[in-house]
Amino acid sequence: MDDLAQADREIAQQFEFNHVVGSHTMFGLVRHYERFMRQYRHELTEEAFRAHIMLYLYWQSQRFAEYRHAKNILEGSQDELPGWLHSRVSELVAALADSEENRWQTVAQERDRLDAALEELDESWSWLNQVDEEATDLIRRFESADPSVSRHARLVLRNECLMAYRWRDWLEGQNLPNDVPEAVMLLFSHGMHDTVPEKMDFRSNQQANLFHGYRYFTVRGVEVPT
Repeated sequence: MDDLAQADREIAQQFEFNHVVGSHTMFGLVRHYERFMRQYRHELTEEAFRAHIMLYLYWQSQRFAEYRHAKNILEGSQDELPGWLHSRVSELVAALADSEENRWQTVAQERDRLDAALEELDESWSWLNQVDEEATDLIRRFESADPSVSRHARLVLRNECLMAYRWRDWLEGQNLPNDVPEAVMLLFSHGMHDTVPEKMDFRSNQQANLFHGYRYFTVRGVEVPT
């Protein structure tokens, strides 16, 4: 790689990683992350690994909360309509007084705008519903009235259940991590996150008992430090 630029500059540029997010470079975001997680920087322990997992889970929980809120707005929660839509409603009221043609044209335009916004929102973030469903299922197992189910969860899925409870707390605004820098959240959003989770389908092709049937609340054996 060090000599590639001398051999072919155009090809070498394809390997350059110089993206900019706001006022940050990607390398700058990485440094923010390293400083925030500095206590684990030189540790190859399970505790350190889980700390990184939990931080990523926290990022997911915040994106899921925003996704639900935005979807609620777009689906017509009048109490939470954003300013731009309030102005559109005012325009609609004025259009109603003009003519039937203007009225339905305005209604159709607003409907199309909302439909497009919902489609874009779901395309980007609806996969987070799967994370929430896994958390709900884990908590249900842990609290099951069936002794065999709850015993299995406590013995085999203990760490996964603890993650699920933390997920629920975060969605309720409880036990939030202290002072997570926005730069760290930006790193997850723009540098570390696979925005097409379907590319991870190889997990689904493995035997279910290998990951206890869970996709997000699990640690694969290959990822456990040895």
